[in-house]
Amino acid sequence: MKHLLLLLTLFVFTTPVLAQKIKINFDKNADFSKFKTYSWTRGAPPTNPLINQIIIDTVEQSLAAKGLTKVNDGGDLLISVAVAIMYDIQVAQQSRGNTGSDIQTGIPTGAGQPFDVRKGSLVVDMESPALKSIVWHGLASDTLRYEPSGDMQKDAKKVEGRLRKAVYKLMDKYPPAK
Repeated sequence: MKHLLLLLTLFVFTTPVLAQKIKINFDKNADFSKFKTYSWTRGAPPTNPLINQIIIDTVEQSLAAKGLTKVNDGGDLLISVAVAIMYDIQVAQQSRGNTGSDIQTGIPTGAGQPFDVRKGSLVVDMESPALKSIVWHGLASDTLRYEPSGDMQKDAKKVEGRLRKAVYKLMDKYPPAK
């Protein structure tokens, strides 16, 4: 009995925990109080439209709670998402502008520079068209690790709680504290 208890204890403490990891980068020179509206722009959404809608709805609820208004076109911020479910993907942004070196801002610079999104991760980017740069970049890793079953509704239900939690954690860090 002691051996069984010892083995169980070792198993529990050596099994890796897949906790969501949240990482935020932002342009420290951006005045986030000036951003009042947002529009959606192209990203790399999940292939399951139900999962994509969960992400969109949760981001929109979070931004509305922070006083931002969605407009169809011409928002102060352009929001995009990138999601990697089964494989790592590489995403190229159309423009990241040149707000300073990536060491200063923590955000890669240079138009069209690709970045990696690792399997199981969700990225939310906010670009300022006026500044021609990404001003806020949020990454939630270990969020979407599952194998699609072919049943989109079942898959969406399976990840909904964890996905909403990740988006809320990300959006809780917007606007960033300077």
